[in-house]
Amino acid sequence: MGSGDFHEASVWIAFDDTDDYEQGCTTFVMYNFIKEFLKTRSEDRILGLPRLIRLNPYIPFKTRGNAAVALKVKVEDPRELLELGVTVVDEFSARGAKTSPGIVVSTTSSERWFYYSALSDVVPKELAERLITKIGAIRWGGRGVIGSLAAIMAELEDSTFELLSYRDGEERPIIDSDILARLSELTEPFTFANMDGKRPLIEPSTDDPVLFGVRGDSAYHVMYVGNTLLFLLGAKPRWLLYETNQGTGANFSIVGKRMYQPSIASGRVTSINRSGEGHVFMHVGGDEVVVYRHTGMAGLIGQYAIVAGGRRPGLIGNPIYAETLFSIDETVKIRNPRCPRCGAAMKSMGKGELRCDRCGFKSYLPRIVEGQYGFREGVPKMGERRHLAKLPERVGLEGLSKIFVMPRRWISW
Repeated sequence: MGSGDFHEASVWIAFDDTDDYEQGCTTFVMYNFIKEFLKTRSEDRILGLPRLIRLNPYIPFKTRGNAAVALKVKVEDPRELLELGVTVVDEFSARGAKTSPGIVVSTTSSERWFYYSALSDVVPKELAERLITKIGAIRWGGRGVIGSLAAIMAELEDSTFELLSYRDGEERPIIDSDILARLSELTEPFTFANMDGKRPLIEPSTDDPVLFGVRGDSAYHVMYVGNTLLFLLGAKPRWLLYETNQGTGANFSIVGKRMYQPSIASGRVTSINRSGEGHVFMHVGGDEVVVYRHTGMAGLIGQYAIVAGGRRPGLIGNPIYAETLFSIDETVKIRNPRCPRCGAAMKSMGKGELRCDRCGFKSYLPRIVEGQYGFREGVPKMGERRHLAKLPERVGLEGLSKIFVMPRRWISW
């Protein structure tokens, strides 16, 4: 993006690291950026839905949900796009100690490897800056340029949607769990993760501008639930529809053994220890694994296990903290065959010889080995699942999002 005359081009802009653990929201920055963009430009200059991209959930210096956002637009001067982005970030980002906002503007999104690196590893800021220079992009800010660049380079062969509704300083109204449960029943499986039992999951627990977020595989079912709730709550319809990688399991596209990477352990369970709080610490194959009690999976451990999770520092070295597990219990029974002459039970005489007490038949017939196997799949309770975790409810729906054209109404303010 050098100097000189500009022609209209397709350009990506992305934001990251504008929130902290208590306030702010990077998606709210994008919402306000689009509002400002549309004040002077028509909607046909926006090329597709904005993206909400979750990145490696195990890295130590992540924002609350570790999400970056990106948007593709048509503009003449990419530098004006960056200037508008800086203005919006300055007004709407949080001022936390760990906040380090970053913006990237790029005309290319083809460096897919960078997205997968940000999903599965710790990416240094210097690497992002070198790639930005190589592809001729422009940037502003701090550590957030890493996530911003990854959001632009994201590959969404499988994707989902989220409608995020915002408030403007007013108190967050209470969502009726019975109504939400009914809406969920009406729209499943095309919406997901709305409830954990009788507890609503769509409301944030922090003081940020989000009113609620509804997720699903169908943009139209998500918008139906969101707009119905806004009507029943009497809230002003301020919302934005995102295409996301949530619920796709994308972070397990690449697994490794290093700290902060997604990882998979498999093998026989050779030791199990339980803490006083009910957490499980076990040895699976050559790996140490931690299964937290509150995930609901601590009671599902068998003799053989396959565990998918992430590596973080722990009391036992470089453990995997389980997100999903498959376990097998096996029971082996060995019995003597029945007598081939009269059908009675045969008894062992020692040294492999068998004898029938009824008819006296003797033989060295092989003994019968019977195996019984129990297979169990464990996933965390809905409220304990990570944003990226592949949901069993989505099996068979992968790629459904691609059949939907961009809704005519995808933002409201």
